[in-house]
Amino acid sequence: MTVLGGCVATPIDLKKWPALSAYFARLRERPSVAKAFLEERALYAAQQKRKPRA
Repeated sequence: MTVLGGCVATPIDLKKWPALSAYFARLRERPSVAKAFLEERALYAAQQKRKPRA
Protein backbone atom coordinates (compact mmCIF):
# COMPACT_ATOMS: atom_id res chain seq x y z
CA MET A 1 0.00 0.00 0.00
CA THR A 2 2.80 2.42 0.81
CA VAL A 3 4.36 2.12 -2.63
CA LEU A 4 0.99 2.45 -4.35
CA GLY A 5 0.22 5.54 -2.30
CA GLY A 6 3.38 7.13 -3.61
CA CYS A 7 1.94 7.04 -7.11
CA VAL A 8 -0.11 10.10 -6.20
CA ALA A 9 3.07 12.18 -5.89
CA THR A 10 4.89 10.66 -8.86
CA PRO A 11 4.30 10.49 -12.60
CA ILE A 12 3.48 6.76 -12.42
CA ASP A 13 0.13 6.03 -14.07
CA LEU A 14 -1.48 2.87 -12.71
CA LYS A 15 -3.90 2.74 -15.66
CA LYS A 16 -1.21 0.79 -17.51
CA TRP A 17 -1.86 -2.04 -15.04
CA PRO A 18 -5.66 -2.49 -14.72
CA ALA A 19 -5.51 -5.22 -12.08
CA LEU A 20 -3.21 -3.15 -9.89
CA SER A 21 -5.32 -0.04 -10.43
CA ALA A 22 -8.48 -1.94 -9.43
CA TYR A 23 -6.77 -3.37 -6.35
CA PHE A 24 -5.63 0.12 -5.29
CA ALA A 25 -9.16 1.47 -5.82
CA ARG A 26 -10.58 -1.28 -3.59
CA LEU A 27 -7.99 -0.54 -0.92
CA ARG A 28 -8.89 3.16 -0.86
CA GLU A 29 -12.53 2.24 -0.20
CA ARG A 30 -11.62 0.67 3.15
CA PRO A 31 -12.27 3.18 5.96
CA SER A 32 -8.96 2.52 7.71
CA VAL A 33 -6.99 2.92 4.48
CA ALA A 34 -8.89 6.07 3.49
CA LYS A 35 -8.11 7.57 6.90
CA ALA A 36 -4.43 6.66 6.60
CA PHE A 37 -4.20 8.27 3.15
CA LEU A 38 -5.82 11.47 4.43
CA GLU A 39 -3.37 11.64 7.32
CA GLU A 40 -0.39 10.89 5.08
CA ARG A 41 -1.46 13.52 2.54
CA ALA A 42 -1.66 16.12 5.28
CA LEU A 43 1.82 15.19 6.49
CA TYR A 44 3.16 15.27 2.92
CA ALA A 45 1.65 18.72 2.31
CA ALA A 46 3.12 20.04 5.56
CA GLN A 47 6.53 18.66 4.62
CA GLN A 48 6.36 20.29 1.19
CA LYS A 49 5.63 23.66 2.80
CA ARG A 50 8.64 23.32 5.10
CA LYS A 51 11.05 22.16 2.42
CA PRO A 52 10.02 23.16 -1.10
CA ARG A 53 11.53 21.32 -4.03
CA ALA A 54 14.47 22.94 -5.77
